[in-house]
Amino acid sequence: MRSAFLWSSLGAIVVLVAASTPARAASESAHSLYERGLSLYGDGNYEGAVDAFSEVLAAGVDDAAVHYNLANSYFKSGRLGFAIYHYRRAHALAPRDHDIAANLEYARFLALDSVEEEGARTDLRVEGWLDRITSEEVFRISVALWILAAAAAIFWQILAQGGLFWRRSVMVLAILWAISFAGAWAVDHRASRSNEAVVLPREAEVRSGPGDAFGTAFVLHEGAEVVVEGERGSWTEISLPGELRGWISSDWIARL
Repeated sequence: MRSAFLWSSLGAIVVLVAASTPARAASESAHSLYERGLSLYGDGNYEGAVDAFSEVLAAGVDDAAVHYNLANSYFKSGRLGFAIYHYRRAHALAPRDHDIAANLEYARFLALDSVEEEGARTDLRVEGWLDRITSEEVFRISVALWILAAAAAIFWQILAQGGLFWRRSVMVLAILWAISFAGAWAVDHRASRSNEAVVLPREAEVRSGPGDAFGTAFVLHEGAEVVVEGERGSWTEISLPGELRGWISSDWIARL
């Protein structure tokens, strides 16, 4: 019986190792592509860098550094809309990175349709701490508090003389854990409900209705940040500060 268990365990290990090999190979391939992108960028081959960093993202690596370097490559290539989109993606993954924030602000400054009024930004980055922390960070805090609460509960049971202190500690830690867990849910829910988008073409006509038959309401340019209000077929209804509203081809925007 012990022998059968040993062989089954070894078989499971072999399966796990075999299963992890493709994933490891994919990770090494993505890392090589990333390094290639950095090298191409350093050589001034920005289009090549765009291709390399895009392949890293296509491999399933959703990382702030990849989006940031891809945004820099797009910026150097003269494609401001794509640059702002990936700066926004990088900022969402690393909201306290000063380089990302600075480059995003500079790219926005160059956008023809940038909105300078206070509070008019579609991402509202100064809204509160939800925009300064990621759900993964809050989740780690939640796990740490849960472990501390469990340890305090154990000490409460073992150390009868300090029962009141440990009971209060458990209650405080439990409350903090509940708050952090709710915070992690709020941050994740906020990110998943994003209804924002970035205009990609150098110039895009926004129409009064969902189709080419409708007249042009106004024109937007690359890098404009808009709020998505709805979709109909291949058209997306968008809005901007100042009660501007219209329909744009869905191919001309990138959803955040």
